[in-house]
Amino acid sequence: MDRCFTGGNPAGISLSSPRYQKNFNQLAHDLNIPKMKLSNILATLESLGIIEHKNGKYRSLIKNIHLPKESPIFSHWRNQLRIMSLERLNRGFDHNDYSFSVVFSSTPAVRTVIQSGFLQFLKDVESKVNSSEQEESYQMNFDLFSWIQT
Repeated sequence: MDRCFTGGNPAGISLSSPRYQKNFNQLAHDLNIPKMKLSNILATLESLGIIEHKNGKYRSLIKNIHLPKESPIFSHWRNQLRIMSLERLNRGFDHNDYSFSVVFSSTPAVRTVIQSGFLQFLKDVESKVNSSEQEESYQMNFDLFSWIQT
């Protein structure tokens, strides 16, 4: 499966790891989801032409899938991904897990600098992800918004 750097589904992204491409049961176990639910997810991804199951192995047909924020389902997809993230965090921390949240006060100019820095960071991360082996699936979130409605 090609490398994926996307806001996709953890099951689909996990298929980029060779250990899961042929081992459906292990993937269901490691994601802590029922086999039937994983089967439905994979069937949906396959019906959408995102993955294929061939010769007993899954592989990606599309690389770097991103749902545009203009999509009518973007907010629902983003919220669902966040809910899944919270569920994962609530299961308990692994010693390698890292989670960080902060609320701060600053100026719009500093906000712009922070966002630009994060976009550069994402380019660096994408480069590292694309040149690495696929062993694990990770989640990363970044929110930058004003709590004040003007």
